Parts: sequence; structure tokens; C-alpha cells
Amino acid sequence: MTTELIRFTQWGRDEPQTRYTALMGLLAAEEGLADSYHRQCV
Repeated sequence: MTTELIRFTQWGRDEPQTRYTALMGLLAAEEGLADSYHRQCV
């Protein structure tokens, strides 16, 4: 799990009433996608 995703998960636990409207940038970060791809293919 990337540091950004861990941080986001913690934020969601700390502030469950918060409404998240811009997740695509976090979830589709180029580096994170490349990391995931390489972990699955290697």
C-alpha cells in the first residue's frame, strides 16, 4: 500500500463524516499504478 493511500485511509477513519470528491488523483497516481502493475507481473 502506498504512503498516500495509507494516509488517506487514516484520514477516513479519523473523519468519517468528511465527503471525498476528488479521489481519482490519489487512486490513479502514475507511480502507484506502475508499482501495482510491476508487483502483479513479476
